[in-house]
Amino acid sequence: MNRIIEANFLPAPVEEAKEKPRILIIDDNRDFTHSGKLALERTGRYSVWEENEPARAHQTAQRVKPDLILLDIAMPETDGGEVAARIESDPTLHRTPIVFLTALVTKAEARSGLQIQGHPFWPSGSVFQSWSQALNEICLRYLTMDTLQALGLQNVTNN
Repeated sequence: MNRIIEANFLPAPVEEAKEKPRILIIDDNRDFTHSGKLALERTGRYSVWEENEPARAHQTAQRVKPDLILLDIAMPETDGGEVAARIESDPTLHRTPIVFLTALVTKAEARSGLQIQGHPFWPSGSVFQSWSQALNEICLRYLTMDTLQALGLQNVTNN
């Protein structure tokens, strides 16, 4: 007797995620992107994609069409500044908010309003006490108001 077992191990197609803000996390550290993806998806508010190859980040962004990009600054070969420049030069992506993630700043410095290459930045790694709370705070702060209103999230707090 032959049995056929079907299992879907592939991520959900981009089209299925249109009802939630799409977040793209770009970092060469797979553990970092995976834990960030899990933390954000646990809130039930976001669809999250990971990209661990900076050279492919622009192509992934074109495919996903994210509402927000969380981008590591310090990556080998292609750094976050180069990736951001490629995304900004793309007419279909140039309005996508980009938040740089870096272990080189404190949370107080990030909240001061300073920017790197015209983009806000946020501390990554061990600075976060709670992944879910910190990443949710970033998303709610930097997603465009139009996106938040369309999804009914404009009055959501970080509590």
